[in-house]
Amino acid sequence: MCRIQAILHYAEGQCKDCHENSSKLAEQRILEAQRSNASHLDLFGLNLDAIPESLYQLANLTQLDLNLNQISAIPEALSQLTSLTVLYLSGNQISVIPEALGQLANLQHLDLSINQISAISRKPYWVS
Repeated sequence: MCRIQAILHYAEGQCKDCHENSSKLAEQRILEAQRSNASHLDLFGLNLDAIPESLYQLANLTQLDLNLNQISAIPEALSQLTSLTVLYLSGNQISVIPEALGQLANLQHLDLSINQISAISRKPYWVS
C-alpha cells in the first residue's frame, strides 16, 4: 500500500480489520528489520495504538517512522533505541512528551506535529 492509500485509509476509516492486520504487518516489518540488521524502519499509517515492544530490540535503528498511527503514549522503553537519529511521530494521539525522549542522545530530528501534546513529563535537555 502506498503512502497516499495509507493516508486515505487512515482518514476514511474504511479498513475493518486494520488493527489486527496492522499489528501483524508491523511485527513482520520488525522481524525483517531484525534479520537484516536494518537501520531504518517504516511503520507509517498502520493504525497502531501502541509502539510494539519487539521494536526495542533493534539496537542499530537510526530512523523510525511511526507517523499517522493511533499511538497515545511514548513508553520509557523507547530510550533503549540509543542509535536513533530521526524519529517521526506525527499524526498520533500523544499528549505527554516523556523523559525517555531526552535520553536519546543521538536524536537529531524529532517530529511530534499533529498530536495532542499538553505536557512534558520533565524538561528534556533539548528543550530550551
